[in-house]
Amino acid sequence: MDTLNLHQVAQTLLAQYAEERYNPKEIEAQLVCDVKNGHYQLIYVGWRGDHRIYTCLIHLDVKGDKIWLQQNMTDEQVAEDLLAMGVAPNQIVLAIHSPFRRQFTKYAVN
Repeated sequence: MDTLNLHQVAQTLLAQYAEERYNPKEIEAQLVCDVKNGHYQLIYVGWRGDHRIYTCLIHLDVKGDKIWLQQNMTDEQVAEDLLAMGVAPNQIVLAIHSPFRRQFTKYAVN
């Protein structure tokens, strides 16, 4: 996949999560896309009673020809979902793990 397609994949995957799985009634699920710089986030924003909710659930970055998984505060297997969308394992970096630990996965180290 080329870089443009990786941007589309990141947006599509997070939009699917926002619509199908992470869209509570009282909290707003927002998809934040900075296409120019390759940053994509699914966040929760709102209030639950007197408690402020602001959480980055998933953060993906597109850097060159790779998607970097920067944050995953869900039970979703984001990397596996990226694979299912056609992204090659060597195009996925599990940035949530240290570079030392990444070498032991089937994904890219950096």
